[in-house]
Amino acid sequence: MELQDIRMIQIASDKKEYCCRQKKQFVYFLIINPNCSIMGNLFDNLNWPAIIVATLAYWAIGSLWYSPVLFAKKWIAYLNIDVNAPNAKKGMGLMFGGSFVLMFIQAMAIAIIAERLEIRGDGWMSGLKLGAFFGVCFCAATVGVNYLYEKKPLGLFVINAGYALLGNIVAGIIICTWY
Repeated sequence: MELQDIRMIQIASDKKEYCCRQKKQFVYFLIINPNCSIMGNLFDNLNWPAIIVATLAYWAIGSLWYSPVLFAKKWIAYLNIDVNAPNAKKGMGLMFGGSFVLMFIQAMAIAIIAERLEIRGDGWMSGLKLGAFFGVCFCAATVGVNYLYEKKPLGLFVINAGYALLGNIVAGIIICTWY
């Protein structure tokens, strides 16, 4: 990236106002400036139907990912879950509902960044890159740090982080292709 492509921040010595010049830089999103409405209109222009569909797709991938067709047996084995225990299915509604809400938050965050970077409607490759960025940098990295301290098996990390990565990629593709 060339120096001229990097957002220029000009600090006025008397008022300490930040002036944001180039709109497509990520730095623009991170600077909280009372003179630029960055955080004030955070939810403006979001494509809510795309966010809902991305959330549903992410959730559907999880239904397949953790089913006997793909990784259910290995996942259950890594976690030492006794599926025949009387309390094994207790709280499933809260787990499913809670995971749906959290996936909605992830899809909304992807949509916010896509809108701020002005890549909504740019096509599937932009969505793939943005989703992979979120999946690796935020989801897989966080899961990985936790698993290191919790001393969980690498196979469990691959299953769970792989799901987060794929879910974010699919959500990113849906959000960035739907204009």
